[in-house]
Amino acid sequence: MRCPQCGSSNHRVEVSRPSMNDHVIYRYRQCKDCHRRWGTYEVLLDYFDKDAYKQLLIDFGEW
Repeated sequence: MRCPQCGSSNHRVEVSRPSMNDHVIYRYRQCKDCHRRWGTYEVLLDYFDKDAYKQLLIDFGEW
């Protein structure tokens, strides 16, 4: 994973917390080079069927 601002792959996870019955993990990350913070969602794909995954992407504005 790369920093969205500077492109560095040198980062750390500051906060990690599960949600949605432990099938989605939200992580706050911080770049060690430019110190920008950003959040990521990690989804267990085998948990979602195709339509539920599409709806998740729509809900987060990624579709």
